[in-house]
Amino acid sequence: MNSKKLNYKMNPYRFKKLITKILVVVFRTLLILGISFIILYPLIESILPAITDYNYLGRPNSIWIPLRFGFLSFEIAIHLLDYWSALVKTFIFSTSMMIVQLFASAIVGYGFAHADFKGSKLLFMFVILTIIVPPQTIMLPQYFHFQNFDIFGIIEFINGSSLNLLGKSGVIYLMSALGMGFRSGLFIFLFRQYYKGLPKELEEAALIDGCGYFRTFFQIILPNTASIMLTVGVFSFVWNYGDTFYTGLFAENSGLLAQFLGQRFSTTIWVSNAFNELTLQPQGAQANPLLLGAAQGAAKVLFILPLLILYFIIQRKFVQSFERSGIVG
Repeated sequence: MNSKKLNYKMNPYRFKKLITKILVVVFRTLLILGISFIILYPLIESILPAITDYNYLGRPNSIWIPLRFGFLSFEIAIHLLDYWSALVKTFIFSTSMMIVQLFASAIVGYGFAHADFKGSKLLFMFVILTIIVPPQTIMLPQYFHFQNFDIFGIIEFINGSSLNLLGKSGVIYLMSALGMGFRSGLFIFLFRQYYKGLPKELEEAALIDGCGYFRTFFQIILPNTASIMLTVGVFSFVWNYGDTFYTGLFAENSGLLAQFLGQRFSTTIWVSNAFNELTLQPQGAQANPLLLGAAQGAAKVLFILPLLILYFIIQRKFVQSFERSGIVG
């Protein structure tokens, strides 16, 4: 110990370097903890009231550490959301949308990456615009377009009138299949940049062997895109899982979880109805706004819980695929 002290006294540079290193570690730790708290605070704020007994809600000494645990808020949330049925519908919708967007984005991205044709750069600029321009700016044209849907007057000529496709989830699938779905522009961009980084020798060898454009894509290129497929697939699933813009605009009554989350917690009347049906609480406390807030927090937890489970399952592969799908070119 004395030799170390003597060493530091004789080497002030090493002592200064050690102090600087300690300060950097402390600052970095505090910074990470602060950023983590800012990110996790909304989740903590939702979870703690949700697991607090309703008789202790709002008490100053039971905010951060519940004095008594209770799960009435989760029962109310499950009842109001029609949770299990809505969760199944949401998973089916998100998975099918993910498949459609993967297929469409992969083909279009490959075309922009390797098909050299006149006007390709201009078309790709329009793809970039779909990323930059907020979807709200084209909301009204899209709404009126699908309200009176027609293809160059052909449908009206055959049927006598145009089609009203509003309120049908098929509209969202149609937009995704044509490259205009939720975040489809970003997915096309990611695929295009990934294809740019693939060795050109793969395509050249396929052409020498007599493969055409589509055969080269499906048999040679597509099997080598597992990493970008996983990255885009996870993004597509998560964003469609929580989408309320397109589903609210074109498929308002589709019974998805994200829609119920915004519709069924607007007033305390919903909570009163839940109590009357489930007999969860005495009559005098039915319109408790604190309990309504706790039920809303429980609903948020139930909403993101499947995504957290999914992420923990595929965490390692997702991070690896995201690193391998670096944007190049």
